[in-house]
Amino acid sequence: MSEMNENEKKLPFVAQVVPFLIGCLIFGPIGLVILLFIWRRLERDERIIYLIVSIFFTLLEALDYFTDGIIYYFV
Repeated sequence: MSEMNENEKKLPFVAQVVPFLIGCLIFGPIGLVILLFIWRRLERDERIIYLIVSIFFTLLEALDYFTDGIIYYFV
């Protein structure tokens, strides 16, 4: 548990779990940008989790852009 606290102290504020998730919710690709800058500071397991979350929210954002016209026709 102390290992996790030390790792959170090393990471910048926007790269900690909660601010990272809020940033991904607001604008999906911002997670990929943050991940790009903190890639070397993360351990392998954390990289995979951050990468999956950021890609998921980026795909949701892209899906929203591409299907915006189609959704309005069905509603």
